[in-house]
Amino acid sequence: MRHAVGMALSSQDLQTRNLAMIVVAASAGVVLHCLSFPAFATQVGLQFWFLLGALFGVERGRAHEMPPTEGLAHSDDFGSAGRSR
Repeated sequence: MRHAVGMALSSQDLQTRNLAMIVVAASAGVVLHCLSFPAFATQVGLQFWFLLGALFGVERGRAHEMPPTEGLAHSDDFGSAGRSR
């Protein structure tokens, strides 16, 4: 969860930062429930792990995205890229 808080505070991408804030808010309640019963063994705990895992996947996916640039071939142009003209 510490990683999600770090993403919410320092991510350069606005959408990722907003998603991280939502996940931290939802996860904070689950962590507080641990004081009264084992929340991680319930449906709420499953939601906790799913949201944190999905947030990590979003971060990894965004890290590997290339920024859009002008002048590059579109995906439908790749079919002829290897052929001689």
